[in-house]
Amino acid sequence: MRKIKAYTILEVTVTMFLSAICITICYTVYSIMGNYYEKFQQKNQKADALTSLKHVMTRDAFKSRLMLRTQDGITLEKEDHTSIAYQFVANAVLRKLNEQHTDTFKLICENWSAYFEGKDVRDEKPIDRLYFEVRLDPYILVPVQINKDYSSEDLFK
Repeated sequence: MRKIKAYTILEVTVTMFLSAICITICYTVYSIMGNYYEKFQQKNQKADALTSLKHVMTRDAFKSRLMLRTQDGITLEKEDHTSIAYQFVANAVLRKLNEQHTDTFKLICENWSAYFEGKDVRDEKPIDRLYFEVRLDPYILVPVQINKDYSSEDLFK
């Protein structure tokens, strides 16, 4: 009888067991990194939306003639008698341009308030400062302030 060179069942079992441990470790690390990357990407998308909102809102305020507080946000009136409305709704800020076009910034805004010459404005009156906070995650609130400088001509029109 000739002996055949081969692995025993015990050696094959040990090899399969070690392979299973290596695969489990790799899958666990892959899952952890995937979850981390997904959260990182979501946070960056919110930060990008916040940067875009602040840029657009600052530009609109600069180009507007008058910034008015409304019940659920602000309205920016331009020289050509068009207007841009910003509404703070649950989980978003809506930018409505002449009631024809709406941009949506998916952000959670909290504690928004409007001021004129340092005094809190609650009615539909002109404002020179808008303040709100954006929640990027459960522990991070980013303050945002938009200012409007008026000429005396703008205020008396």
